Amino acid sequence: MKNSGLTMIEIMFYLAISAIIFLASFFVVNFINQVKVKNQAVAEVEYQGNIIMDKMLQSVRTSQGVNTPIVGASDTSLSISMSDSSKNPTVYSFSGNNITIKEGASSTTNLGNSNIAFSSGTFTNDSASADYDSIKVSFTITYVNPSGKSEYNYSRTFYGTASTRKK
Repeated sequence: MKNSGLTMIEIMFYLAISAIIFLASFFVVNFINQVKVKNQAVAEVEYQGNIIMDKMLQSVRTSQGVNTPIVGASDTSLSISMSDSSKNPTVYSFSGNNITIKEGASSTTNLGNSNIAFSSGTFTNDSASADYDSIKVSFTITYVNPSGKSEYNYSRTFYGTASTRKK
C-alpha cells in the first residue's frame, strides 16, 4: 500500500515558506507606504515654497520700488510700491506660522495652506544702486505633522533674490 498524503514535516516546511513570503511582502508594502507618505510631505513643502517664492519675487520685479525694509536692513515684512493703485502698496509679512499678503486696501490673505508652517522668514534690502532696489528673501517651510510620525518630518529653507526694474 502506497501513502500519497503529505507528511507533517512537509506541511511545516510549506507553512514556514508561506510565513516568510507573507512577512517579506508585509515589510515591502510597509516600506512603500512610508516612502509614499514621505514623498507627499516633500512634494507639499517643495510645491508651496516654490509657488510662494515665485509670487514674492515676481512682485518685487514688477514693483516701482521698495518702501521697507530700508537699504541695508532686514525685516519680517516687505512693503513695495506698485503701479496698479489697487495693489499699492503690496505688503508681505511673516507672522507666526504664516506668511501673508495685503495688496492695497484688500484684506490680508494667508499664502500657503494648513499643511505647512513658516519660520525664520526675512526680507533684506541689499540695494547697491540708486537705479534699482534688490531684495533677498529667505524662509523655512516645515510640513505640519500632527501625528508625530517620522515619515512626515520635512523642512526646507528657500532663498531668492529679485531686483526692481530701473526707477
